[in-house]
Amino acid sequence: MAFLGRNSRQEARLRIAYMHGVCSKRGLIPLALAALLAGCVTPPMSGAFPRSRAIEADAVWASPVSAPAILRLDSVKPLREAAGMMVRRENEGSLRAGSATKSSMERLELGSPAAGPLRAVLDTRAHEPTGRTLSVRAGGDFQAALIDAQPGDVVMLAAGATFRGAFVLPKKSGSGWITIRSNVSDTELPPEGTRMTPAAAVRLAKVVSVDARPALRAEPGAHHYRIMGVEFAVAPEQTLNYGVVVFGGSGEQTSLDQVPNNLVLDRVYVHGHPALQVSRCVGMNSAATAVIDSYLSECHHPGQDAQAIATWNGPGPFKIVNNYLEATGENIIFGGADPSIPNLVPSDIEIRRNHFYKPLAWKGVYAVKNLFELKNAQRVLVEGNVMDNCWVSGQEGYAVVLKTLSQSGSGTGRAPWTVTQDVTFRLNLIRNVGAGFNLIGLQYAVGIPMQRVDISNNIVQNLNIPPYDGEGRGF
Repeated sequence: MAFLGRNSRQEARLRIAYMHGVCSKRGLIPLALAALLAGCVTPPMSGAFPRSRAIEADAVWASPVSAPAILRLDSVKPLREAAGMMVRRENEGSLRAGSATKSSMERLELGSPAAGPLRAVLDTRAHEPTGRTLSVRAGGDFQAALIDAQPGDVVMLAAGATFRGAFVLPKKSGSGWITIRSNVSDTELPPEGTRMTPAAAVRLAKVVSVDARPALRAEPGAHHYRIMGVEFAVAPEQTLNYGVVVFGGSGEQTSLDQVPNNLVLDRVYVHGHPALQVSRCVGMNSAATAVIDSYLSECHHPGQDAQAIATWNGPGPFKIVNNYLEATGENIIFGGADPSIPNLVPSDIEIRRNHFYKPLAWKGVYAVKNLFELKNAQRVLVEGNVMDNCWVSGQEGYAVVLKTLSQSGSGTGRAPWTVTQDVTFRLNLIRNVGAGFNLIGLQYAVGIPMQRVDISNNIVQNLNIPPYDGEGRGF
């Protein structure tokens, strides 16, 4: 690990594995890091760690499931297992082969070091349509087309048209895919595996919320929808929205068979606007859900946390790969509210090759917290991301916050099963931040202390250099 910060050109390369916590003045810190602070290295209050010998510690992944598996998205069945999903396990080797430039299609060999702690990953290859094409012209009835669509069909939205309302993905029988896309040729979209941009979105159909409800949401149990090449936004006259795209709910979603599943956002553009107070761009309380090659921006709220992607009441697995993610509170968070499904811990979370970003123009306008946070999650791979810009505001400027936290309050949490565990955080570039990693084993008295977190081979660059001010600590 390299830390490059104020008043120093030196760097220390460290590999830290969080096994259990010990108390410090600022909370729980890993034993390996406690040894570091006790005398191996004395980090300054701000700036870089001085050069030191490396500290090596290896986490051993617990593996109750004997064989890891690839989950094809169409294999998910009604959800009944307390720990996650009832799925068809396949030991068939890998995802579809990709290339370095097609990162959402890259190969992950489960059970290999490349897959880290994951026991399930999602295969997000598109399925060939087998049914009808339902064309929705400008001014047409998008919701009627969603109701009429059957597995295998394509709902084709007129290119450049705007569809205003609060649209709902209905629950269907059968296991075939329904595709929703703009009526543009494939050559007018970024190639599969290439990130959407606002410039590339100019010809897309636009689905626009006109009130506080989502532009698109999934009803309980809805499944097998792929949304490709569509823009989602909120009307410019609207100043409050609780989520632009919402898959799954919170209080009303109390059992696994209510969870929407088999959902893909592929090359979509989801955003707020400068005058909008929005809770999140994508709410992902679902199962077998992927956000790939997409662009999520203007996710901000002056009075509360806002996220690009947030999950607290969905079991997973999740795939978040090759996206641009912009938000004030936490760009991505797992946890943040107690799940209303008993014993639920979001699991098997793949987060790779994304660009996390907070525009500096937000400084002094919005309360900024961090770039990435886990409060209740297990089996998480965070790899190859770029995380840009964080400063002291709503928090102390830490880029990454990892902890166990049952959200409902000090000593009163309603989710004693809450845990953050089996996390691999590696090969990431973190730049322009007030501080690096804040690790808290257990915040408050309810939950299971955080365990088995491997942070290795990352670079933290421009640490506590104005205007990106903060506590100035690497850890």
